[in-house]
Amino acid sequence: MPLRKITVHLTGDTSDQMALQSAFQIAARFRCRVDALFVWPDEFEEPYAADGPGLLSDVFISAGQDDAEPRYRLTRRYFHAACAESGFREAEAHMPDGDPTARLRKVVGPPESVAIEARASDLVVFAHHGPSADAGAVEARRAAISIAGRPVLLCPPVLREGMGDVILVAWNSTEHATRAIAGALPFLCAAREVHVLTVSAHHPGSGPDHVRCGLMVEYLRLHGIKARDAEVVQAGSSVAATLLAAAERVRADLLVMGCSGKGRLSEFVLGNVSRDVIAQATLPLLVAH
Repeated sequence: MPLRKITVHLTGDTSDQMALQSAFQIAARFRCRVDALFVWPDEFEEPYAADGPGLLSDVFISAGQDDAEPRYRLTRRYFHAACAESGFREAEAHMPDGDPTARLRKVVGPPESVAIEARASDLVVFAHHGPSADAGAVEARRAAISIAGRPVLLCPPVLREGMGDVILVAWNSTEHATRAIAGALPFLCAAREVHVLTVSAHHPGSGPDHVRCGLMVEYLRLHGIKARDAEVVQAGSSVAATLLAAAERVRADLLVMGCSGKGRLSEFVLGNVSRDVIAQATLPLLVAH
C-alpha cells in the first residue's frame, strides 16, 4: 500500500525546514510526490463552505495580508534549499514509480484551504506549532485533522533519524484510532518493529481492553506487519504521559494515534489526551480524526 502524494503545509516560518525535511524523508522512502502548499490570504476570497456552515470566517484571511509576500519569499527559499539538499527534482508532473519529485504551489484562500487541497493526497505534513504559533497555521492544522479525511503527520522541532523504523500504535478501539491505523498502514508495513499499546483505567492483566488490543495485533499481522504482542498498561499520572513514556521505553520514532474532537470547525477542540500528547511529544505523531 504505497504512498503516492504528500501534502506539506508551509508558512514562511523557520519550522518550514523541519516540515520539508520530514516530507522529503518520507517521499524518498516511498518514492512519491511532495506537494508543498503556501496559503495566500485574500480578502476578496469567500471562505470554503464545502462542509456546511460554521467553518472559519474571513477573520484570518485579512490578518496575514501585509506580510504574505515576505513569508512567501522565505517559503520559496526553504523549498528550493530542501530540494537541492535532498536531490529532489522540481517538476509539475510526476510519474508513478519514478524518482521522487516536488513542487511548490500558492493557494489563495483561508487557512482551511490546506484541508480541502489535502483530500487529494495520501498524507498531510505539518511542522510543530507551539503556543506562540501564527493563528492561521494553527487553524490550518486543526482543519486538516478535522475535515481533510487524511492522516496528518505532526513533526517535532527536532527530527530523529529513521522515522518509522519503530512505531508505537496507541489503540483504544475508537473510530479515530481505527482511521489512524488505516492511514498509517504504509508506515506500519515498512517498519522494523510495531508495538500496540492500550492505556486502561483497569487492571491490565485481562478484560475487554486486553482482548481488543490482541485483536488489533492479530489484524496487523494478517497484513504482514511485525506487530509485537499487545500491551495493556494502567494509566499513571495521565494517559498522555503514559503514552509518551511507553514510546520512550520502546525507543519509538513514530507514534500513531486517533485524535478526537467535537463541534464545528470554528469550535473544534482536541480531546484532552490528543492535545496533551501534541503539546508534549518530542517524536513525530501520525494522527487521524
